[in-house]
Amino acid sequence: MSDLQSKINNIPEFAFYAELDEASGYNDTDLNEYVRGCNTCTWDSSIKSYILKIIYNFDKLKRYFNKPSYSTYCRYLKYWVYSEKKNYEIRHSNQKTFWNNCIPCIWKNLQTKNINSHGTCELDYDDFSNAIISMKRELDMFCTIRKHLGNTEELKINKEDCIAFNQKKDYYVNIILKYLSSIPNKTYLEPKFFDIDDACSLKNINTIFSDITCPIVEDSKPRPVQDCSSSVAETLSNASQSYICEPCPEQSVTEDLTYNSSYEVALSICITFFLTIVVCFLLYKHTPFGHWLHNSLRSRYLLRKNMDNKNTQELLEINSRYSDRSIENSEYNITYENF
Repeated sequence: MSDLQSKINNIPEFAFYAELDEASGYNDTDLNEYVRGCNTCTWDSSIKSYILKIIYNFDKLKRYFNKPSYSTYCRYLKYWVYSEKKNYEIRHSNQKTFWNNCIPCIWKNLQTKNINSHGTCELDYDDFSNAIISMKRELDMFCTIRKHLGNTEELKINKEDCIAFNQKKDYYVNIILKYLSSIPNKTYLEPKFFDIDDACSLKNINTIFSDITCPIVEDSKPRPVQDCSSSVAETLSNASQSYICEPCPEQSVTEDLTYNSSYEVALSICITFFLTIVVCFLLYKHTPFGHWLHNSLRSRYLLRKNMDNKNTQELLEINSRYSDRSIENSEYNITYENF
């Protein structure tokens, strides 16, 4: 585990979220006092374990009651609840009504029993798909990382952590785009749903996911300087014929860069040529354009073949007529020899 990842895991919000997944001892939770009034809630063993974990983890939210950070931890708890809902629907696809009949009522009882001066924590994501909720979660998480680590001086002077931070940013961009691509085209995205706070929203996306300029660390070891001037080389050559003046470091670096550049250009050309062939082949085999091109080329081939056969036939007929005339003329040109 990299140093940056260790720092991310120690961020309070991330530690709280990881703690929700590591719930243990929830089987000792008294369920009866939280299902009062939930007349439509009937459960079996499949939904009961989820109910117990939700009650057990809601109790962890109490640590942040009456604190300014309560809304933040409320969001992370809701991300976890909806993640559990998605897992339940995947495992028990024919029992979705158990969740809908039990969890909202039990959640309401939890809030009634635990009054908080900083507002309530509502399960208000029911109208959104899992992909949209996941997009908000990933955006919220990266904003949290940037808030705690993105502006630290240590990150700006530590090259390895800086590069790792930019890679982590790319990871969150890719996963958000992955969830975005899974949303149906007719789904309307409400921008306000992604307004987490003033610094974290879709309108600030360019600032949130901008790269951090990493420091350039130069090699502190002194490098020997070799003087390859003509006068020095001539003097050394006269002193020892076995001495060979090595090329200057600057020249070697330039030659290496030229060689690498030429190799990369050649490799890029080969890859481009190969991909072009593959794309053309796929277009020819699996698209209407390929079918039309095949028929057009086949028609042109058959037409040209017929014309060649016709020309060949005409040449044969002309040759035949010319041969017949030659035979006829030769019959009347008989020569006699004198004896």
